[in-house]
Amino acid sequence: MAGEDCNRHHGAGDDDDRISGLPDDLLRRILLRLGSTRAAVRTSVLSRRWRRVWAHLPDLRLGTCDDHPGATRLDTVDSALNAYDAPAVRRLDVAMHCHGLRVRACRVATWLRFASQHRVRKLDIEVPSQTRFLVWPRAGATELEEELELPVWDEVARIRFTLEQRWRLRLRSAGVFVALTDLHISLATMEASELGTLVSSQCPRLTNLYLLVTLAPASNVCIRSDLLRSLQIRVENVHRLQVMAPNLEVLAVSDATEAHVSAPKLDEVTWDGGIAYDPRRHCFADAGRHIRLLDLGSKCVAASLLQRFDKADVLKLNLNLCDRTVRWYH
Repeated sequence: MAGEDCNRHHGAGDDDDRISGLPDDLLRRILLRLGSTRAAVRTSVLSRRWRRVWAHLPDLRLGTCDDHPGATRLDTVDSALNAYDAPAVRRLDVAMHCHGLRVRACRVATWLRFASQHRVRKLDIEVPSQTRFLVWPRAGATELEEELELPVWDEVARIRFTLEQRWRLRLRSAGVFVALTDLHISLATMEASELGTLVSSQCPRLTNLYLLVTLAPASNVCIRSDLLRSLQIRVENVHRLQVMAPNLEVLAVSDATEAHVSAPKLDEVTWDGGIAYDPRRHCFADAGRHIRLLDLGSKCVAASLLQRFDKADVLKLNLNLCDRTVRWYH
C-alpha cells in the first residue's frame, strides 16, 4: 500500500502542468491581466499549448510597455496584428511614447484597416509628434503633408486619436458610425466641411467630443448634434465657430475668435486661451445665466463673461500675482 501511494504521488508530479490544461477562455483572462499584448505573446515559450492563445485575446494593447528601439517597436505592432486570429476585437490600443520616432500615416492606415475589419469597439491610437511643443503651422506653410483616411464601421463606440500635427485626416463621405458615442481627435488637420459632416451627420449617437485640430483652409465650422452632452474644442484657423446642441451640458472653448453657441441646457463653461470673451463676437444664445461651473483660464479677461453668467455654483479663476499663477476656487 505504501509503495502504491508513493507511485501514485510520484505519477502526479509527472503530469502536464495544470495551467496548460485550463480552458481557453480562462487562459485568455489570465493573459489579459498581464497588461500588454507583448507580455502575453511572451507566454508562448511556456508551452506549445499557449502559442496561439494570445491571438484570440479580446483586448490588444501594443507599444506602451515595449522597450525596443522605435523601428522595431513599429514592426512588433504590425507583426502582432498580422498574427491575430479572432474575427473581432473588443479594444485596440496602440501607444507610441518614443519621442523622435517617425510614424508614417500609411502605417497607421493599416492599423485603422485592421480595426475596421475586426470590428473594434474601442480604438485608441497615439503617435509621437515631430514637434516637442504644440506649434500651429504658419499660414502659407508648405511642409510635406500626409493623408490618413478614417474608415467607417458599425461597431466602434469610442475613438481616441493623438496624431501628427501635419497629417490631414480625411473622412469618407458615405457611411455612419452608428454606435460611436465618444470621439477624441488631437493634433490633426481637417477640412471644415468634413469635420462638420462627421459630427453633424455621421455620428448620430455622439455624446462626448474633444477636438484639438487645425482647419485647412481657414473657414467657418458648424457643429450640430442632438445628443452631444460634452464638447471640448480648440480649432485653429476657424473664422467662426457655430454650435447647435440642444442637450449640451459641458463646454470648454479655447482661443475662439468668434463663436455662436445654442445650448439651452448648458451647465458648465470653461473659457481658456489668449482670446477674451467679447459679447460682440461671442454669443451664448439661449443658455441660462445660472450655471453650475464657470472656469476661467489664466489669459482670459473675466469681467464680461462673469456678467453673462452672473451666478455660478462653482467659480474657478487663475490669478497671475507677481508672475506666479494662483488657482482660486469659490
